[in-house]
Amino acid sequence: MALAGEEWTQYKDVMTLYIDSAKTFASLSSAALALTIVFRQQVIGVKPAEHIANTMVASWAFFLFAIMASAFYQYFAIKLLDSNSLAPGTAGPFAGIEPGWIYATMAAAFLVASTLLVFTAWSQLTSLTP
Repeated sequence: MALAGEEWTQYKDVMTLYIDSAKTFASLSSAALALTIVFRQQVIGVKPAEHIANTMVASWAFFLFAIMASAFYQYFAIKLLDSNSLAPGTAGPFAGIEPGWIYATMAAAFLVASTLLVFTAWSQLTSLTP
């Protein structure tokens, strides 16, 4: 399905917006991973060797999954753009795969991770108050 002219430009512009938002999800997930360590040590006062709540570990896993899904989405979106161009390059075996399901999975993983992080932070902060 090679696109040309204004149709190609619109398609490319929309895909670029999705690719940019996938990069944002990866950046936010990376920052959340780093900030949870600072939060545990600086705000709550937990030493690095102390027990980590299972919900915190789960949120880290979901943030890591969101980062990986973001990378896969960007790869497959670019392959899809390449396969739909007038002069496709070496698209390979993954050409034409619709990456929308990867984007949805990435967004869902980020939402679950964020929810778990807020729940864990709330429960740890409320346990500190007398």
